[in-house]
Amino acid sequence: MSDMTDTLEAAWPLATSGTTTLPMKPRLEDLNGKRVGFVWDYVFRGDEMFPMIAAELERLYPGVEIAPYELFGNIHGKDGNGVLAKLPERLREEGIDAAVIGVGNCGSCTPAVMRGVMIAEQEGIPSVGLVSSGFEAQAKAVARALGIEGAPLAVYPGVIPFDSRQELETKIAETVLPAVLDGFAKPLSEVAGGGLDADPATLSFTGTYDEIQEHFHSNSWTDGLPITPPTPRRVDEFLSLVDRDPDEVIGILQPEFRNATVRAVAVNGVMAGCKPEYMPILVAAVEAIADPEFNLQHAGATPGWEPMVIVSGPITEQLGFYSGTGALRVGTRANTSIGRFMRLCFRNLAGWIPGQTDKGTIGSGFNVALSENDEATAAIGWPTSRVDRGFAADDNIVTVQSVLATSIPVYSGGTTAEDLIGPIRHHVETTIGPWAYTGLWYGHSHILIVMSPAVAGEFARHGWSKDDIRHRIFTETKIKAGWVERYPIHAAGGEMTLERLVSDGVIDASYTESDDPEREIPLLIKEQWTDIVLAGDPGRNQSRIYFNNHEQGPPTSKRIELSDTWRGHLGANPADA
Repeated sequence: MSDMTDTLEAAWPLATSGTTTLPMKPRLEDLNGKRVGFVWDYVFRGDEMFPMIAAELERLYPGVEIAPYELFGNIHGKDGNGVLAKLPERLREEGIDAAVIGVGNCGSCTPAVMRGVMIAEQEGIPSVGLVSSGFEAQAKAVARALGIEGAPLAVYPGVIPFDSRQELETKIAETVLPAVLDGFAKPLSEVAGGGLDADPATLSFTGTYDEIQEHFHSNSWTDGLPITPPTPRRVDEFLSLVDRDPDEVIGILQPEFRNATVRAVAVNGVMAGCKPEYMPILVAAVEAIADPEFNLQHAGATPGWEPMVIVSGPITEQLGFYSGTGALRVGTRANTSIGRFMRLCFRNLAGWIPGQTDKGTIGSGFNVALSENDEATAAIGWPTSRVDRGFAADDNIVTVQSVLATSIPVYSGGTTAEDLIGPIRHHVETTIGPWAYTGLWYGHSHILIVMSPAVAGEFARHGWSKDDIRHRIFTETKIKAGWVERYPIHAAGGEMTLERLVSDGVIDASYTESDDPEREIPLLIKEQWTDIVLAGDPGRNQSRIYFNNHEQGPPTSKRIELSDTWRGHLGANPADA
């Protein structure tokens, strides 16, 4: 092993950006005779702000026409991606000459606002993004990533949910409206920028071990822990174990639209402390977060969710994954380094930088990878999670999902299955709590139950299957309707009535059969969206419940593809595993 004072060459760890600079469109000095469109993300009091802005525009410019936000749809809701995709057409159909797009006051809605600004500017429409002061830096960072650096912003000072109606009116009149008018009229200088043109294979830093640590840390390329220097030899070892071109782009990852190549995956795998044998798993994990269904573009949300990697299949035994006592503690190399790798991917391959693009208000630490206990699952005759998810029993798969909340340790005792299910059902309710409104709003609510073999074995002994457990949790977990309707005022600055969700077709009419705020309504959306994975101490009767952040990071699975080279390497070097 090299001495710490030896000079090493470390590969550049980022994925290149595929973004090019979009010139800002000519501005408008006079709005008379122009049609101004309002585009909203349906949160943070836009329904109050936009009418105030419209009234002032009509007072200043009697010939202006206003196109209300209802004409365009919610750019941040469960159909937000589709609404944004149709936005160019809708802007053209409505004859929009200028647009105000808002309201950015959270870590996922602010990027949605800036994507709306980008779309409007691409259509030749001068636009202004409406964001709060707490998210101005994120809006600028996302704008830079989108190739619209310098895009005008109207910045609302303060925290929107705290302000009275009078304070809202004052800030709109004195601060927001002048910024909107400046954004429409003020000439914008061209901004240099765009994607990195250099070949990542030629980019490196040369220095001692300590110098590499400081260089990577100062550039925000690490998670704050020492990294394994990604030397060319180490990176090549990783690349040799997959039949993929090193420059193949696995996916384009938001918010910075970076080209996540096989080479970039290898570099970050080295940095995380992974072994070369893990490389097929790393590639599959990046394929999962690159899948549009994963909705990576929302990963900077203020709830501060973390990804969790779940590995299922014979590969877990081959590579020494751990699924016993303390299954989700830092300690085992495979579990720990792959969990750390995923966090580095969010930072280096996608561009989620805490305090900049990533606005997780408090956040949490990275999750180690969860390994399914195949032996315990087979012993009680239950299907594995990979079979539950539609794969073959002998497949190796990776599932990645967001984790927003974790329950306390849930102990199940007693002599019947009814005794066992009670605490689990109860703590599904307490773990999700009033945040259930987001599941109803966005149409996604995914539960992961990590169950010790002891608890699973007792359920099986009483004749219960995974589906029996899912059914009881789905039908019996409830929350008071009043909580669900009130909590959005705290989280998003506005009400979310169940009547509106029913009228929008998001939930069925059973949720509004009564108007009693104390009535109990279902928490979950679909019965099959509860996953059960066996892991943990086989001698203790404990489960833990993990809850994802609605449509952000739903469980997304990919098959792990193993090359002949990988099989040959593992056979020749069994000790390496």
